[in-house]
Amino acid sequence: MKRIYILGAGGFGREVFQWMQETLDFEKEYQFKGFLDDDLQALDSFDFEIGVVGSIANYTHQEGDVLLCGLGNPLVKQKVCQPLLEAG
Repeated sequence: MKRIYILGAGGFGREVFQWMQETLDFEKEYQFKGFLDDDLQALDSFDFEIGVVGSIANYTHQEGDVLLCGLGNPLVKQKVCQPLLEAG
């Protein structure tokens, strides 16, 4: 089973979470592990069963992990995602 993490717990990241729940048949193939965000309290005022589970800066890829980008700002997206892509 693949593990899904959403990069960013802001408005767009939360929207990606809703899309994922409505679109993907993820319960058969995927397990949602949580959000990765450098602001570990980003979801404190929201009602999410699984919140921010770690920072993007400290994320280490493991076999079976799937990252969905929930970052809306193109400059931030490139800055955050490019090192992750380069790391494999």
